[in-house]
Order: sequence, then structure tokens, then C-alpha cells
Amino acid sequence: MKGVRLRIFDYSGKNIIGLKRERELIQNEIDRCKRGESGNKKWLQDPRKGDTRIWAEDPVSKLKSIGKITETNLKNAGIHTIKDLAQINSDNLNHVITTSKLNKSKIDKLRSAAIKAEPGTCPLCPIDHRQTANPYISKYGEDSWKQEIYKTKELKNTKNIQTLIKHIDDATREVFKGTEYEDSYLWSHDALEAFANKETMQWMEQQDLLKRWVRPVLGVNDCIEGTDRNGKRVTRKNYASRPVGNSPELMPNDNSLFRDLKVSLDMHVNFTRNLNISDPRKFSKATPKEITRAISRLFDPVTGVAPSSDRIVEDVERIPLAIRKIVELRGAIVPGLANRNGHRRTKQGIQPTAKKRNTKPTNLNQLGFHVDVQELAKEMLTKEKAKLEESRKNKI
Repeated sequence: MKGVRLRIFDYSGKNIIGLKRERELIQNEIDRCKRGESGNKKWLQDPRKGDTRIWAEDPVSKLKSIGKITETNLKNAGIHTIKDLAQINSDNLNHVITTSKLNKSKIDKLRSAAIKAEPGTCPLCPIDHRQTANPYISKYGEDSWKQEIYKTKELKNTKNIQTLIKHIDDATREVFKGTEYEDSYLWSHDALEAFANKETMQWMEQQDLLKRWVRPVLGVNDCIEGTDRNGKRVTRKNYASRPVGNSPELMPNDNSLFRDLKVSLDMHVNFTRNLNISDPRKFSKATPKEITRAISRLFDPVTGVAPSSDRIVEDVERIPLAIRKIVELRGAIVPGLANRNGHRRTKQGIQPTAKKRNTKPTNLNQLGFHVDVQELAKEMLTKEKAKLEESRKNKI
């Protein structure tokens, strides 16, 4: 059996929101946009931009060769539209020349261009996207509007739950592709509030994703007995058809593997502390961005090193034990499976029978060294061993 790290889902500095909250924030942004609080020019669109055609009823300024001064001079001569220019003839030519202060050659060129105009009024009207029900759909289209609205003040610090669920499923499917479990793969995740929401689960059902989520079925979680904060016996039905939210004993990452990752990060930061910040091999916790970069490298499915395959397998294999013990206690928390708090705690003090998980790696090989620091690590370990040997000799 092999433990595999999946592609990381980076939502550093962002909140995971459910579908209802997403709709609220989107509506807030649409309202803000319609009030003019997100700028005006970006929502006004000239459909004639880049279109070189002109129409008879256009103002004379639509001709590229006419600037502000020429436009004013023509207006003084009673020439306001392209149609007016086209209709200059021998009867009014001298009047136009005299009042506009333009020579005959200039007027002839303008008239020749005006004659080529399309008849009537331009059918392409300016667009104000703010006048539509959803300015973002109007401006960016059905395929791109959400991507754009998530860049705004209201939503830039959030990611919707659908994005997380799709990532989990896509990353899991990639790992099982080409195996006997390609069509029957499953994945697990504890029930975040937005995750276990009824609307989210309906969406998952529509997307054929709900069958992939490992969750209680056949009424297992439909009725859970426990005690409230006052010690009173209560029956809860809010976990029906879904896992509980605070359940690290059923989530290997939460139980121990994230600690492996944290220890590995600290070790790599220490080994590369003397490297320049611009050195791509450096691991740093100086900024949130650097921490994200470091963790992404350590957790990478191919080149990453933490948590190791063996450690992943070890923690995953503890899940069936945890489930059996929880069932024995009718849904209560079992002390010793994981350290946690919550209203599902039991005061019975029943301990699991399996050997306690050693959350501390026993040697450096269990953590592993990233390829970027392997040589640095060897050099440092060699120096430390030499110092130790020298110290021992001096004591003798």
C-alpha cells in the first residue's frame, strides 16, 4: 500500500463560503456596482470602438481627419453632421469656405469621405452594463463573470465551497486514474459548515459527486445520543447523512500528518537559513507568501517529502479503528483517538485498545529532505558529526 499526497488547495488568507453566503456577497457587489461605487468608465462600453464605419447622422467629429478646431469651424458654417458634409455643393460651397476658414481642397476631401458613409443613424448604441440585472454577466459573459467578480472587494478574500469540492474530486481522480479504482474511488473530508449544508449536498448530488464522499449511510448518524454542557442526556439528529464537523480522528491530516509537515517545514527552514532570500532553494517563514511557497514544495505530490508515504498509510489505517470505537459509544468522542474539544465529548473515560500513535518521527528519514536541500543537509550533518567527534576526543 502506498500513501500519496494530493495537489494542494491553497486558500491562504481566504474564507471558505457556502452557496448562500456567496449569493449574498455577489448581490452586495452588484448593488455596489449599480450605485457607481466601483467606477463608471469600466461599465460604459462603446460598441463602435475599433469600428471604422461612419453613418450619415453621425457628428462630423467621427471623421478621423476632423479635430476640435475643424469641428468648431464647420459648425460655424452650419455643418454639424456627416450628412451635412456630403450635401455641400456649388450653391453653398463659397459660404462654407468663408465661414469655416477651410480651403476648397480640405472641404473636398472631407466631402469625399462623407459620401461613403452608411445611410441613416448608427444602430450600435452605447452600452451601460450597470443597467442590466447582473453587470458582470453583461460585461464579461457567462463563462468569465464569476472569475471577475471574485477579484472585487466583496469576494477577493473568499473561495466558494464548490471550488474546494471540485479540487478534492479532481485531485483524487488523478491519483486513481489507470488503477482498478478509477471508477469507484472515494474521498473523505470532515463536514465543514458550508460542506455539509443541505444546498451544497444537493449540488454535489447533481454533479454526481456525493457518491464519492465517505459519509455515514443507512441511518448510522441519524440519531446520536450524548450529553450537553450541563450533563443532561440529549439526542441529536443534525448529523444525519453526513460526518461530524470536528472529527480529527477520522482525518489523518488533522490527527497527525499536519504535524509532520510542520516539523519538516521547520527543519527545512533551519537548513536553509543562511541562503539568500532570492535563492530558489531557500525555505522561509518570513511572510505568508513564503510559507505557502515552502509548504507547497514540501507537500508536492511528486517532489515533496512530507508527510511520507508510510506515515500516510499508518494514519489512514487508524480510521476503521476510530469508527468502530465511536460506534461503540453511540457517536461520542473517544479519548485517546485524537485531542479535541466539542459537545460530543464523553466523560466515560473509555480508552482505545490499539497502540497509541507516535506523533513524533523517530528519525530524519521519516521526514525526508527535499531535493533542493539534500546537499546542504549532508554538509550540515557532516559538520555537526565532526564537531561531536572533536568534542568527544577533547573529553578523553
